[in-house]
Amino acid sequence: MKAKLTFGERWFLFWGFPYLMNVKTGEVHFLPKKTAQCGIDNMARHNKMYLTRAGFKRMMAKTKLVKNINGCCWCNKNYDLE
Repeated sequence: MKAKLTFGERWFLFWGFPYLMNVKTGEVHFLPKKTAQCGIDNMARHNKMYLTRAGFKRMMAKTKLVKNINGCCWCNKNYDLE
């Protein structure tokens, strides 16, 4: 079930930042498909990094170098590596 986006998330989505990465865990979320199970609302503000589509592709290309980058199993299933 989709969760309601916050004002800040809608603002970033409007300006072309549809992805949200948890810097601490390396998990990448896709805001248009955000669910309550994602736990984005519990994430600390300093752990959030918003990404453009190009930025997301660059981060996923680095998964060979940095092992902890992974897509969320709830909202970004195509890039869930676990």
